[in-house]
Amino acid sequence: TLIEEKAKPIQRGMFFLMLGLSRLTRDRYVASEEALNFAQMAVSTSKGATDASDLPQLSHIQFASGFIHLWCGNLVDAAEQMEVALKTAEKVGDAVVQARCLTYLAVAHRRLRRIDETRHYASLALKLASELRMVEYVAMAKASFAWVAWGEANFSEVAKQAREALKLWHQMADPY
Repeated sequence: TLIEEKAKPIQRGMFFLMLGLSRLTRDRYVASEEALNFAQMAVSTSKGATDASDLPQLSHIQFASGFIHLWCGNLVDAAEQMEVALKTAEKVGDAVVQARCLTYLAVAHRRLRRIDETRHYASLALKLASELRMVEYVAMAKASFAWVAWGEANFSEVAKQAREALKLWHQMADPY
């Protein structure tokens, strides 16, 4: 095909990533094998991207692949892919991708029932999301802290963190 013959590796990766994300959103975040296959193709076809100018897009591909793995229930794969994306985003200074990685690493570890890791990533996500004024990620960090408190049987903290998360969520102009 034209994309395979003419496109650079990062362009091929972005092409397949957009196909995967379009399937994910079309299906209302119920991830399908089709979305996962496109995400895996995005990662594999972008491996040849070696130019430093490709790294911001590469971090996005890596994050989105982890995001799709997360919603497929492939939690270990999701966390691994997001760790790779986080390192790439740190290398290029992409704070938005870093905030996304940290937030969804907390979610992945929460779903894996790992209290300490959830707390760790939620703390980092809260700090960065607050600095970037990414309200939805501040709310998600607070929700992760509520889950951590629940796991530690600290029910007053559960209520506090959950209320704060919901308050932030409902204050957003376009809560999704």
